[in-house]
Amino acid sequence: MKRILLFFSFLVLASVISSCSNQVSTTEEEDSSLDYYHLAESLEEYSNSFVSSTETKGSFWRSLGRIVLSDLCGAAIGYSKMGMGGALLGGIISSYSCFLHEVITNQVEEDNIDQLYSTESCIYSEEQSLDSADSLGILHNRILVSILLEQSETTSMSENEMIELVTRKITEAGLYLPPMESFDLKPYYELGEDENIQSVFDDVLMQDPSINQEMQIVSIYTTTIANIDEAVIPEYSEGYRALVDESNISEESKDIVKAVISVAGNSKLLWEEEILETE
Repeated sequence: MKRILLFFSFLVLASVISSCSNQVSTTEEEDSSLDYYHLAESLEEYSNSFVSSTETKGSFWRSLGRIVLSDLCGAAIGYSKMGMGGALLGGIISSYSCFLHEVITNQVEEDNIDQLYSTESCIYSEEQSLDSADSLGILHNRILVSILLEQSETTSMSENEMIELVTRKITEAGLYLPPMESFDLKPYYELGEDENIQSVFDDVLMQDPSINQEMQIVSIYTTTIANIDEAVIPEYSEGYRALVDESNISEESKDIVKAVISVAGNSKLLWEEEILETE
């Protein structure tokens, strides 16, 4: 009888411990969700001040918008699978592929391709004290420009040749690239005019639901840079990343968000919208 009572006492104790553990886990998850909610609230308020104080631009969902979205989606998926190196690989391949698609669709002559991008624009100054996530977009633009300058026949590269070239460039830049993981970037090569930011983000989350909260934070940035003048994007980006740094979300989440917005913001400044749209 004592053994039976001891056994049931153990079960009750185990149940209490399990219940307490579950409560702690649930509380931590709720606290984490609140951290994202408070950050999103702060970012919405901050972003609205920029949109209301500057002249809003026309439809973003044209050639430039599709390239930038391809870029940030590739970076987000790449980061979730392979870290910083994967973000760079995913972003550059998606952006470059979508750019080529727009070049072909708009029937841009090979001789005019060098007019479609800038070699100097970045959202952060390289003299600033930037961590790896913040500086990713600078490296992203530098590699893309070097590829565009080196390739005399830009539109003739196969997908495998492109991956090999980008991988080599990333390695030469000194960034660690782990063994290739399987992730699908093709949905972002040829984005259609009838798609929108949320539908593209939904596709990203189908590939990796674990970055849902980070993508919600990124979506605020994306929507805002689509509606403000390029001249204020550097100032806006500075304040945005400061709010992310000051928030209570995890350090890993901060890195994902900052890496993706660094790629997206720099991509927005890289491509010459007016020239591309009028070709």
